[in-house]
Amino acid sequence: MQYFWLLSMKPEFDIAIEEKLKLFLLETSDHPLDLQEVFGNDNPVHVEIGSGRGEFIAEMARILPKVNFLGFELKWKRFPPMLKRLDESMRVNVRLAAEYVDKSIGEKIREGTVEKVYIIHPDPWPKRKHHKHRIIQQPFIDALHLLLKPDGEVYLSTDHRDYALWIQKEFAKRDDFTVVEDFVKPPVVTHFEDMKRREGFEPISMTYRKKEISHDQSPETERNL
Repeated sequence: MQYFWLLSMKPEFDIAIEEKLKLFLLETSDHPLDLQEVFGNDNPVHVEIGSGRGEFIAEMARILPKVNFLGFELKWKRFPPMLKRLDESMRVNVRLAAEYVDKSIGEKIREGTVEKVYIIHPDPWPKRKHHKHRIIQQPFIDALHLLLKPDGEVYLSTDHRDYALWIQKEFAKRDDFTVVEDFVKPPVVTHFEDMKRREGFEPISMTYRKKEISHDQSPETERNL
């Protein structure tokens, strides 16, 4: 376990953060996670990709105590502020994973087990030469389709207009997702969203729902027809 970032924190916080890590952090495995086994129940599972400072996952877990939340975050420096927002009682329906997420997410979680995925303000990689690094690409959407239950949803939000158009175009290529017009925006405003709003950048939110396709046609096959 890597705790190198604790060295930069005040000593009185070290033990508390380390203990919370033991409670909330999932160990990596070569096999897809059985989330029913992880949480000890069959409640719906919502996944947040890029949990950042933890405002979203912590508040949503309080609002929806009968929903299990799994947050993926790669940057270790973000774990202390995230863990401060989680009290020990929230282990009932919150877990965290220090994992990079891309099209391989289907290897980390069992297929067809997630009700909803949240991707809040992903890195827009604004320079054209860096667009290949944007998380919303066709192989990643393929993986999301496998991950989601029937009628499962992907909620996305970005303040970057060009990236919003990119996301819409990528999902428009699909026959296995449909746009949800009447979705309800989650009632949580993150620090980043608030900051960008004060700078004059309103978030653009969208939701896509999984559609079932025939077993003899993969999403890739359908796109090539």
